[in-house]
Amino acid sequence: MNERNNTGGIGSGIGLLLLCHLFAEFLLFVLGIFFPYNLFVPGTSHPLSEWIFAAMIFIGITQLLYGVPLCIWLYRRRRLETMKGVAVGMLLTFLLNGGCYALFWIRW
Repeated sequence: MNERNNTGGIGSGIGLLLLCHLFAEFLLFVLGIFFPYNLFVPGTSHPLSEWIFAAMIFIGITQLLYGVPLCIWLYRRRRLETMKGVAVGMLLTFLLNGGCYALFWIRW
């Protein structure tokens, strides 16, 4: 008989990804304090600060750095329902981030 460890569920996967998002944004915020980004005075910012700012704005792309390894890790541990939740959360994040980005630049 084939037993699968389906501990958790789709909701727990989305929650796990949400915690990863919060940690990533907090880490980027702390890095942004050390490397400030100045939008109004060109040439006064640290070069790394532009990358930090972009990573905070484009969280839909940044999540690939920790979401894909998390999915692989969950797959290897046979937590398939949680892995599906992480994948659904990544898709929702990407779509919401892309929609907000499009609305922001249309209004700009």
